Amino acid sequence: MSGGDDSGGHREILVQAGTVYAGTAARAALALGINLLVARWLGPERYGIYSLFVATAAIFFSAFGDAFNAGLVRYYAFFAERDQGRAAGVIGNSIALRLAIAVPLTGAGIAASGWLGRSVLEQPGAGWALRMGVMAAFLHGFTTFALSILQARAQFVLRSVIFPLANVVLILLLPLLLLGGWLSLRPLLWANLLSAAVAAGVGLWLVRDELRRARVDRAGLRALFGFTRWSAASHFIFMVSVSLSVPVLTRVHGAAAAGIFAAGASLVLVVEMVAAAIMTVQLPTMSRLAESAALRAYLRRSFASYLGVALLCSPLFVLARGIVELVYGPDYAASAAVVQLLLVGALVSLMTHPLAQVFYAVNRPELSVLVSAVSTLAWIGAAMFLIPPYAAFGTAATMVVSRAVSAVMIVALVAKVLARTEPVV
Repeated sequence: MSGGDDSGGHREILVQAGTVYAGTAARAALALGINLLVARWLGPERYGIYSLFVATAAIFFSAFGDAFNAGLVRYYAFFAERDQGRAAGVIGNSIALRLAIAVPLTGAGIAASGWLGRSVLEQPGAGWALRMGVMAAFLHGFTTFALSILQARAQFVLRSVIFPLANVVLILLLPLLLLGGWLSLRPLLWANLLSAAVAAGVGLWLVRDELRRARVDRAGLRALFGFTRWSAASHFIFMVSVSLSVPVLTRVHGAAAAGIFAAGASLVLVVEMVAAAIMTVQLPTMSRLAESAALRAYLRRSFASYLGVALLCSPLFVLARGIVELVYGPDYAASAAVVQLLLVGALVSLMTHPLAQVFYAVNRPELSVLVSAVSTLAWIGAAMFLIPPYAAFGTAATMVVSRAVSAVMIVALVAKVLARTEPVV
């Protein structure tokens, strides 16, 4: 491929990433608006319980939702242009794997939620929040399945429209709850569940043709499982270390401390979603590159984009206190330091996490598990020393430690993997 073709292809990737980020930014903006309204209305303590619902949904969703995206996108993008029969098998096998894990995990989570709320978290309303979070995760799993197919088909505009749909529905429901006098914790959680169901239904309808053609075959199922077990384990381990912050804070310092941390984390979500948008576009592109030299050239061009976006986001560090006081009010003043620390971790991730998709492109997904496992161990070690004495601030510092360890490992492993010269697939 010529240099001109490379430049044109890279410009196309940037345009696609911009399209994806438009949907991602819309979702982030809606999520921030929802969190602002909910946090102001509920106060730090009840907002902490609401954040526990969100964290529970994220943990369970990571086990049977996003965890399966890499395998589906990797293989469907590859076979869709080469073998329609095997592409149909990828769809059917992906559904079978998700349901095989989602159904028993959801049942177990619902059954255990009451005990966990009473005996482990020891917070009123925690059991109900856990139960609703598990059910929301189950519904979100269907949405992300549909989004993965759209991603593999490079239908980024349509994916960007559907991506924030659950938040659109939820923010439309909030005025109804307010006018009806129902804007309390439990109706709010039911509204979240309804919005997740609407998004799942629309997403599945959009990929109905793929669902009609889907089939399950044992050989393809074994191959998909062999790949997906690594990507699923990597994503699940990573999300546990990210999402456990709220439950741990709730247990050690109470729901109010969890609310302070969650408010800060919500503001940093916009930066986190930049990295997510870049990774969404990169995976199908990297999956089509069959040589280490092509991957190296692609990453060299891409890293300049990561660095530029990180520099554009960096002023948020100085503006953190003013933004927190403006959007959340004085009750959340302690969230400013949380925002500043989490922003450091988010910028480190922005510049390094997209590089990790090389592991999937070269069929070495086990390296992602290694990175996630070591960074999670770093999170646990740091949490033991930082969270008990420093509460929300210590939790944010723990996240920075984990992200730094992850970044160092990703850079080192990607350099080692791409040092070889033979074809990667």
